[in-house]
Amino acid sequence: MLLTDQLKTAANLTATEERLRDYILKHLDAVPTITIQQLAAVSYTSHSAVVRFTKKLGFTGFREFRNQLSKEVQ
Repeated sequence: MLLTDQLKTAANLTATEERLRDYILKHLDAVPTITIQQLAAVSYTSHSAVVRFTKKLGFTGFREFRNQLSKEVQ
């Protein structure tokens, strides 16, 4: 399953995780080039929330998530 599909169908997300998901889906071309701190700031979340969200999706952290998203966007 593609990461974008996984994001669209993710269930049992907290309000913070939904905010992250919505921002990522709306800005697919920008997310692969931003840092974790920038993502946290623009989505009004925290660094820790981003890490927890990416781990909930099955990644080891934000870097792995960002790399996978980058591959899919290209």
